Amino acid sequence: MTLPAHVPVLIAGGGPVGLTLSALLSAQGITNLVIEADERYCTGSRAICMSRRSQEILGWVGADQALVAKGLSWVGGRSHWRHTEVLHFQMPSEPTQRFAPMVNIQQFYVEEFAHRAAQSVGRSEVQWASRVSAVTPHEKGVDVEVITPEGAQTVHADWLVACDGGRSTVREQLGLQLEGTQYEGKYVIVDVVQKTQRAVERLAWFDPPSNPGSTILMHRQPDDVWRIDYQIRDDEDPLEAVKPEARPSPGSRCGSRSTTPSASPCRATGTGV
Repeated sequence: MTLPAHVPVLIAGGGPVGLTLSALLSAQGITNLVIEADERYCTGSRAICMSRRSQEILGWVGADQALVAKGLSWVGGRSHWRHTEVLHFQMPSEPTQRFAPMVNIQQFYVEEFAHRAAQSVGRSEVQWASRVSAVTPHEKGVDVEVITPEGAQTVHADWLVACDGGRSTVREQLGLQLEGTQYEGKYVIVDVVQKTQRAVERLAWFDPPSNPGSTILMHRQPDDVWRIDYQIRDDEDPLEAVKPEARPSPGSRCGSRSTTPSASPCRATGTGV
């Protein structure tokens, strides 16, 4: 695909933020181009917890109904210290409110819903399997070099928006720091398929017997998927940690680091670090 020589807005990053922004701009009649490194929507769960505010924003482009229909809403959670439950919280929520405080849904669904909303309006294109490699600001816009499967191409944009994540090439090129609180620690992410009747809530274990000295987070998702984040030591090899025999799971038949007993079998569908 040959990129246009000029666009009013170029969006670096086609995740939930970039694709939602694309849909919002399209709804306002503003032509935009999204540059995304992945070949299609992401794989695995990645970002999974959608706040009420995020649901409201998706509602502005008509993507909220699909999100609510597919997602699993929740209002509370439980935290454990070793074997003991130490916290059970509930977020404020009224039946008359349009959206639940939180919804669990895999990131690729959110990307799909936002992208469909943008396509329904037009004025938006997504260049997949491509990435921004250089940014040159000018008085009247910015020149953006994009590495595509066909080679390097340059696009002049009136506006460039950085939606390319925590390791943003755009912010690095412009010398901009991401502000906020940063926490140290390495986590392995595992998606496990297992049928369950357990309520949808955030589950956390601190210093769990199955993986002493670490933290484990679990979220139930659509399609009978459990998303498990578990902390590994600084000296632990992430590639070794994601092997089947090392994975934690919500069931005793799936991995040696089992966190809660269960009689139903399960299988891992994806891993990440």
